[in-house]
Amino acid sequence: MKTSLSHLSENKQYEVRRIVDIIQEVVNPEKTYFFIAYDIKV
Repeated sequence: MKTSLSHLSENKQYEVRRIVDIIQEVVNPEKTYFFIAYDIKV
């Protein structure tokens, strides 16, 4: 399991950080966990 965002593009890193910021503003959780699945097409 990856625990950093370094494997994502800069744009995706920004999007994830923005989502976390919004969640923290609205809910103020003690911790935030993300489980993301990617549909990779070859």
